[in-house]
Parts: sequence; structure tokens; C-alpha cells
Amino acid sequence: MQENIISANSSKVFVLPEKCMSNGRKCSIITLLHPRTQEKTKFLISSDENKTELFELNQYTDEFSSWFINNETVKSDGTVYIVTPMDPLFMCLPSLCANAREKFVPLDQIFSTENGEEVLGKVFEHSALNVKQLDNVCDSKSCVDLLAYRYNETKTLEWLKVKVERTVDALKSADLFIGDTEGDAYTRYAYGLICENIHADLAKKLATHLKIPERIEKRKSSGNQPSAKKVKTEASEDYSKLVKSPTNSENKNLTRAQKALKKVDKSGMKNISSFFGAKPKKK
Repeated sequence: MQENIISANSSKVFVLPEKCMSNGRKCSIITLLHPRTQEKTKFLISSDENKTELFELNQYTDEFSSWFINNETVKSDGTVYIVTPMDPLFMCLPSLCANAREKFVPLDQIFSTENGEEVLGKVFEHSALNVKQLDNVCDSKSCVDLLAYRYNETKTLEWLKVKVERTVDALKSADLFIGDTEGDAYTRYAYGLICENIHADLAKKLATHLKIPERIEKRKSSGNQPSAKKVKTEASEDYSKLVKSPTNSENKNLTRAQKALKKVDKSGMKNISSFFGAKPKKK
């Protein structure tokens, strides 16, 4: 990876693969709907005469950082854009699921949005995706010059499974620490990465297809919990009220004198603490 700094009136800092800027390749930024969130997201297109590739732009902003550009100027905005490769076939899944699940549909109808914008043109013409790659997630049928496609969920899950397996191999070969390396830890981690590009319903089906057990978080007991508030004890001069009366078993251990003292009528007697109070002033 190398850092490429585009200096202009509004300079921005990008971290991207070296191949994006090598051999006279041209880069441009387009807006597409993200396959998972369906929100407008910026993507980068890197192309030359032979090949065109699609990359996702991930923005990272640190409030307390800045950039030194060419050792001459300082850019106070510490935002950096991370460029990562994106399989353009992910971009097709939402439209295929929505418009070609039940029957065979021509491509121009599958990728037409409500406002008439041709997503097909952006995805196919501005990326390395070709029509043959749709066979990984679709069934196809041709009639004369018309080619139609129908979404195939089984094919899609197998294609995503291969994606997860390749990601696992890449993680292990790079010897990356993912926090836990036992059991299905690598598969879970790779699954999470792939799920960043697919909608939630498909992600659940992929987990079942990969036989990833659902993790159940242990909940704390909802029984009678002691109140968080401290129990307040009213101040009293008679401290004997704070002492628990002895039980029958405790009475057995008392001496005769102690038992006799318990039977004495204490009414009218002053509490011992009263002898230590302030003496009244003489008039």
C-alpha cells in the first residue's frame, strides 16, 4: 500500500493500492447505492485500456489530527480515505433479489431504478464485471437476441461460501490476529467481513448455509435483586433497638445472671447515653 496525496484547492488524503495510480491508470469517483444499506455511497473507479476495477471508499476522521503535505503546508482536517477492492457482483444482488426472483427478466429491466437511472450502465460499463459473472448468482435464458436472468439463491449462497473460504485462507496466510483462533473463529470473522456487502436477510441465510451456530449471550438473572439504594437507619439514642434479640438457641448459652437481667422491668430507666449529654446551665 502507498499513500497518494492529491494536492488541489481542496486537498484530500487517500490510502490506496499502488496499482490504482500506476501505468497511467485514471481514477474517478462515482456514486452508487451500497448493496447492504441501499444508501448513496462513494466508489472509486480505476481503469486503463485493458482493465477497469471498482473500489469502495471508506472515510476515517480523527478530530485531533492533521496532515503535512509535501513538507510545505499543513492540512488541519485529518480525514483519510481508505480505498478497498469491491467485487462489482455485490452491487447487482439487491436489484436481482427485488426484480428477478420469480421470473426471467431482461437486464435493462432488472437494473432500472424508479427514477429511470440505469444502474446497469454504471455497474457494468464502469467496472470489471461482465455478463458471464452473473451466472454465479443467476439462471439465464436466451431467446434470439434477448438474454434474461432469474435470481438463484442456492447459487448465490455457494458463491458467498467460496468468498468466505478464500477470506479465511487469506487471513491465515497473512497471520493476522483476530482475537481468537480456536474453533470457527476465522470463519466467523470472514463471514462478518462478507456480510458488510450483503443485506441482513441474506446474511442470516449464509450463516445457516455455513452452519455457523448462533451465539447466545448469557443474561444476568432477573430474580429479586437487592436495591441499589442504601438502607437508611434512623438515628436513635436507644442502641439496644439495633441489636437483634437472641433466638432460643442463643438463650441456652446465657448465664443465670444474664437470664435474670432479661426479666428485669426496665421501664423508667434512663438510657446510658443520657449520662454523657451536656449538663443544663444554671440560671
